[in-house]
Amino acid sequence: MSTFQLLMNVMSDLYRAHTEMVEIAKYKKQILIEGNIEELSRIMNVESQWVKHVGKLEEERAFTVKQLLKEKGLSLQEVTMNDLVKMMTSPQEKEQLQQIRLKLTEVIQEIQELHNLNSLLIQQSLDYISHSIEMVMGEPKNFYTYGNPISAKQQTVGSRRGFFDQKA
Repeated sequence: MSTFQLLMNVMSDLYRAHTEMVEIAKYKKQILIEGNIEELSRIMNVESQWVKHVGKLEEERAFTVKQLLKEKGLSLQEVTMNDLVKMMTSPQEKEQLQQIRLKLTEVIQEIQELHNLNSLLIQQSLDYISHSIEMVMGEPKNFYTYGNPISAKQQTVGSRRGFFDQKA
């Protein structure tokens, strides 16, 4: 098998791995919406395993690119996909590289969008939990004032009344 074919195989594996990560991110979004903490923990472990897998594929891709450059008599330190496309002499190889680059770009962009959405959902959940705790516990008196820290602790312990501490 030629080095170019090895590269295309690795790039295809990367594309499939990223596509799987999109599915995981979509499922994670649904879990966040439902608030299923146990399933969220499980899916985060699965996601972590896929990230490690992508990392290994990325190392394999970098090694294969170095081999391809060596075959072409080049020794560039950093090579982009555009550089690789320009180096190829065969129109078929150029087309294959351009297609896989486009597919990878699209799937990585989708992962980024889902990641941003999931981060927003997590932040909203944290804000809701924080707000709920404040409602139950109540705000301490003199929260924003300066004073003796020792006397402030004594005052807030006795004077902090939450929702359940109110008189009926």
